[in-house]
Amino acid sequence: MSKKTFILAAVLFLWPAISLAAEPAVLQKLIAAAKAEKEFTLLGGGGVWGDAEAQRKLENGFNKHFGLNVHIKFIPGPAMPDLARRIADEYKAGQKSASDMYLGSESHFVELTRSDALRNFNWREAFPNIPAPMVEMDGRLLREATRYIGVSYNRQALQEKELPRQLNDLLDPKWKGRIASTPYAASFDRLASVIGMEKTREFLKRFTQNVAGLIRCGEEERIASGEFVMLALNCGTYEAERAQRQGMPVNARILTDVPIVGYWYLSVPKHSAHPNMATLFAGYLLTPEGQKVRFDSIGATAHLIEGTPANKQYKELKAQGIELKEFTAEFVIKNGKMLGERRDEFQKILQQR
Repeated sequence: MSKKTFILAAVLFLWPAISLAAEPAVLQKLIAAAKAEKEFTLLGGGGVWGDAEAQRKLENGFNKHFGLNVHIKFIPGPAMPDLARRIADEYKAGQKSASDMYLGSESHFVELTRSDALRNFNWREAFPNIPAPMVEMDGRLLREATRYIGVSYNRQALQEKELPRQLNDLLDPKWKGRIASTPYAASFDRLASVIGMEKTREFLKRFTQNVAGLIRCGEEERIASGEFVMLALNCGTYEAERAQRQGMPVNARILTDVPIVGYWYLSVPKHSAHPNMATLFAGYLLTPEGQKVRFDSIGATAHLIEGTPANKQYKELKAQGIELKEFTAEFVIKNGKMLGERRDEFQKILQQR
């Protein structure tokens, strides 16, 4: 054996140890603890963790990334708000959490944080690649993806020149009986923080004259079918963009005068049966590999992680001079009562159209 071949063989033999030594001590400890747990459970619908193929890719990618042989139990679960309440109630009752991890929007953590049901963790010590702004509430919440709020529309029914560019374009009489909104007044409570409560109230009263029906976010097939030519406001442009990649004639755009941004967050309940495995999995979702799997299945990625589709979109918006108006979990939790009252009022306006 030549000297060069001997050195190469030695490096390959020692590579696992070299890689492990390069990892932060906190991460090494977390991996060891996770291996002892062997499996974990995730509740949520297809809109949360993707279809069976996406779930398989998440499990395989996670195992490969950390050298594990773990089975992830993906179990169909209730809607995000209902699961959040369930985890809070389980914690109050001293029971193990039905799901080892919870993923939800900034609006879903008011009760979970009020009941102190979430575990905190030093994310950046274990995963230095995670940008500091993605960690909130003393390590109890971790941003997983960015949601750009706007309108979703049927590309076959509408030409580019017809599309709304600003909020008041939605008041044009040409939309009467053609557009949809959501029964829960998605994103309008955020809008009131941008343009003011009175302006939002007056806008909604006029806007509802054009609204033909109320549909849930994620029902892009109803836009694609032509039942409605547009949904305003949506819960994130990524849903229509994902539907487009699946072959539906839909797309989405951001309104330039209200470029609202929200987030999906990860959290680990204190009463998780497998907290170390869930924490390690959360870290995996913010690696380039994890973000790619999430984009392929769900369509949402984090704009603060370099190279993701959301990061590219963020740079494009900045280049256009558009300043994003960010709504974090910390803001929503601090202002939960006010935002809840706004939603109640706006929902009534939409439902009484």
